[in-house]
Amino acid sequence: MDSQIVQDLLPGTGSMGSVPTHHDYKRAVIKPAPQEFTVEVLPPKKFGSGYCYGMHVIPILTEDSDGRSLKSAKTGSSLNTEYEVWRRWEDCLWFQDLLETEYKLMARTKRTRLAQGKGVKKDGMYIRSDQAASFESLPPGPDVHDIAKDIHDILPKLTKKGTLFRAGQATIEQRTTEFSALIDAFFRDDVPTLIKELRANRVIRDFFGYWRRDKDHDRKMNEQNACFRAHSAQPIYSIISQG
Repeated sequence: MDSQIVQDLLPGTGSMGSVPTHHDYKRAVIKPAPQEFTVEVLPPKKFGSGYCYGMHVIPILTEDSDGRSLKSAKTGSSLNTEYEVWRRWEDCLWFQDLLETEYKLMARTKRTRLAQGKGVKKDGMYIRSDQAASFESLPPGPDVHDIAKDIHDILPKLTKKGTLFRAGQATIEQRTTEFSALIDAFFRDDVPTLIKELRANRVIRDFFGYWRRDKDHDRKMNEQNACFRAHSAQPIYSIISQG
């Protein structure tokens, strides 16, 4: 395979270059996202000297015939309660790079298989038209020219332009708007099949999991709250000067 093609397909590079080891550590998934979930984008929040862009992840728990909620088959392997995650802007751009890379691979594969007459999926598997019992038994497949080559023909794009100084309020608001538009479009019901398949991709799903960075944020917040409560519980003494 051509070295340029390999470079183009490497995830997490794009305009940011190779992903630093520090980011790899902070992006380690402590708990994966639920099997099925929805996402609400939260207003940005300041952590330390910079802002993070949050998401409220809401699991969709399936029900059995008696109407009882079913938990994950692997207890503790995923989150079955609502939770919040926070991403820096470089994380959001990294996620966009992953979307672009994974979609490029999937779209290329699907166009090739359609052209070869085996791009129709049935029961989760691709099958050839000449292997079916009859051509009429195949579900209708898309035209090869209907497969978008660029994911941003379907989803909005995040601005990759950086800032020399700390992001101002206008930049933060613009990023919030762009990130919200991307996430909302990604989880729409009427997206093409490839986008739905992309949502099931483990690499993509990990962006919505509970990261080490989220654990660190929660730990710091708990420490700050505990310190505040301890300070508030201390008795206040009034010192009256006597003249």
